[in-house]
Amino acid sequence: MEKICNILERTLRWLNHLDKAPVRWIGEDRIRVQTGRSPLLEFGFHSWGSETDLRVGEHRAVSTPGTVIVMNAHFRNYGTPRREWRFWCLSFGVNEMSPIDGVGDAPLLCAAPARDVPGIIARYQDVAREYGRRDALHDVRLKCAVMMLLAELYRNVAPPGTDVAGYSLPVEAVVQILHSRFRDPQIELRDLAAVAHLSEDHFGRVFRAEVGMAPMKYLARIRIDRARDLLLRTRLQVSEVAAAVGYADSLHFSRIFRAATGLSPRQFRTRAESATPPEVPAVQAQAPA
Repeated sequence: MEKICNILERTLRWLNHLDKAPVRWIGEDRIRVQTGRSPLLEFGFHSWGSETDLRVGEHRAVSTPGTVIVMNAHFRNYGTPRREWRFWCLSFGVNEMSPIDGVGDAPLLCAAPARDVPGIIARYQDVAREYGRRDALHDVRLKCAVMMLLAELYRNVAPPGTDVAGYSLPVEAVVQILHSRFRDPQIELRDLAAVAHLSEDHFGRVFRAEVGMAPMKYLARIRIDRARDLLLRTRLQVSEVAAAVGYADSLHFSRIFRAATGLSPRQFRTRAESATPPEVPAVQAQAPA
């Protein structure tokens, strides 16, 4: 239970500082689940039915109705009901940014019982509705609904009276600076340590313990996430995108972008432009009687 609470806490903090939630799928399954190798972090809920065998890599578990499940899909994952089941799943794309450092390094599967089944189902339905709605406020509404769902999962699996722990004041101050000043190419570790009033070594240890990654890696992920958005939504040249996210050298930016995404900025834009828009999934919104 402690592990699943920690993952939910980290994910809530991570989402809070993103412009939009990187949702790749939200929906309810009523058949056997089989997810191929994909860079996904998934938050599931077994809402009704029989016992179900779960497997991620070599990790195995048995879920029953009312179970919250967190798993990755980097090593495939499976849910095989012994008879019937209903399973809600929210999937985040984490190939560029993730709330958990090294999320794809090993199979991840953890589960915990929940206390309020109808409340959780209602939150999943809220996310599904916002995911399927396309208007000017889509990203804002979807992010809000996702954070409400994760907060509801945390409330259900954490010991009663437990609150989501925020960052310490020094780390929160640095996180805010990184998100507001990521365009500044002069940001260095010593500047961030000075904001936290800590030595560089001590600051690095504290930041990694709370955020799950090194400060400069966190900064790079903010920049790459913003660069992806600019490449998709604008016609800026690669050199202009690099400058807009804090890289004075466009070649250095391209190397970092390729290391993070597996594609050069131009390849990323070309592939995105040629991709078929994803279908919005149908939502089964009725809870079982």
